Amino acid sequence: MSSRVLAGLSEGLARLADTVAPRRCTGCDEPSAHVLCEMCVELALALPVPPPRPAAYGACRAALPLAAPARGAIHAAKYRGCRRAIHVLAALAAERLTPELLAAGPPEAVVPVPLGVRRRRLRGFNQAEVAAAALCAACRLPPPRTGLRRVRETPAQVGLGEGQRLRNLSAAFRWEDGRLGGGTVWLVDDVVTTGATFAAAAYALQQAGAGRIEAVAMASCARRGG
Repeated sequence: MSSRVLAGLSEGLARLADTVAPRRCTGCDEPSAHVLCEMCVELALALPVPPPRPAAYGACRAALPLAAPARGAIHAAKYRGCRRAIHVLAALAAERLTPELLAAGPPEAVVPVPLGVRRRRLRGFNQAEVAAAALCAACRLPPPRTGLRRVRETPAQVGLGEGQRLRNLSAAFRWEDGRLGGGTVWLVDDVVTTGATFAAAAYALQQAGAGRIEAVAMASCARRGG
């Protein structure tokens, strides 16, 4: 079958799908040909950038608050398998955070926070890997390094306080890609809440030789006590 026929078939199927169940914006749920409609993109760009959180390993930054439209896009990626939503959020993150991130020069490595095997199998992909790859492409950096492993399956973090999250993630990560050279590492995830996941992953990276860690999230949820 020729590529032209395949393209026509794909376009016809897309039109049929839109007729039966029109594509909708993940931010406002209005009909839209795009993951985020123009109004939601404008809304996202108008939201204030959450202030960076100082951390023992370096700093934690987020591009957007976890509110509309970012919340809908994150949920579409995590629970409905919409990878395009993460690509859009990563592009927004690159636009909003790149100047500060690159102020001290390019990182030694960009590393996504890994999922456990069971959760990755259920979800079909790791949204942090998609975000890290999109961030690298937007910043013209080498592809992410995926040597960070989640060596212990942990219960879901939802609903846990900060102390519970830290205990939940103790010794959950290990770096398995040779020694790092002491440079800055960008550690990427989709959402940061208390920062416990970033802290546990950053510890594993620094044990492997990393220097300063810049934790980068697409969105930041309000912190809760533990």
